[in-house]
Amino acid sequence: MLFGLSDRSHWRKLLDGCDYNLAARALWHQLGKMPIDESLATVAESFLANPRFETAIALIQVHPDLAILFRECQPGGTYRQLCSHHQN
Repeated sequence: MLFGLSDRSHWRKLLDGCDYNLAARALWHQLGKMPIDESLATVAESFLANPRFETAIALIQVHPDLAILFRECQPGGTYRQLCSHHQN
C-alpha cells in the first residue's frame, strides 16, 4: 500500500537518514538498466535536479520498486558502505 504525501511519519521512517545525493547517483545508474515511461521520467528528472525528501516520495510513488534504492543509501545500506570504501 502506498502512502500519500500527507503521511509524513511513514515517509520519514522509510527515508530516515537517506543520503539523497548518493541516491541521485545510484538512481542515475539504475535508470540506464530499466525501461522508462513518461511518468517515471518526469519524477526522476525532478529528483535528480533536486534530490530531497519530497522528490524522493514522488519517485517512490510512481515506481515503488525504487524504495530499496533509498534504503540502501541509508546508514548501513549497501550503497552507503560502497561509497565510504571508495572515499577512504
